[in-house]
Amino acid sequence: AAALATEGGSAVHAAETALREAGATADDEVYVVGYSMGGILARAVGDAPGLHVTHELTFGSPVGQLPIRQGIDGVAVEHTDDPVPALGGVRPSDGDAGDDVVVRAPAFAPTAHAGVLDAHDLSTYRATATQMDASRSPLLERARDELHGFLDGATPIASHLYRAERAPLTPPGGSGGGM
Repeated sequence: AAALATEGGSAVHAAETALREAGATADDEVYVVGYSMGGILARAVGDAPGLHVTHELTFGSPVGQLPIRQGIDGVAVEHTDDPVPALGGVRPSDGDAGDDVVVRAPAFAPTAHAGVLDAHDLSTYRATATQMDASRSPLLERARDELHGFLDGATPIASHLYRAERAPLTPPGGSGGGM
């Protein structure tokens, strides 16, 4: 995960290019949201020069040891029974150091019959988001207020679908045949 986010991975480049082509500039506040690997991309886009990311929201993302840039308010939602966030390693803090708010909860009761990746399913995270919306936690209330403030002041724009494709690798000095 760290290599993808810190070494100019092609997915990160594609996301940054899409934002710039959509018209995002250093003057525009950007709120990035990502699920699973998309959370790694969201975290990496926060470090992109020329973009002004102010908020980040991730669901089920392995971003535990990827630092969030100073000045970005983040919320990371992780199910304790989802193995994917654990792939990001142990977090240096649980948000108490001012880095981001971490919401951890099991997706299922201990007696539930769930597959190993069921807790990682997007619909399961949507259900958790619904519970978060009803939460009276001061940290979540603040995060909700910030999201509403961001969206209330947002300028509507057209959305575009971007598709990044891997360029075919041409072997040096040959057609790629056998030995």
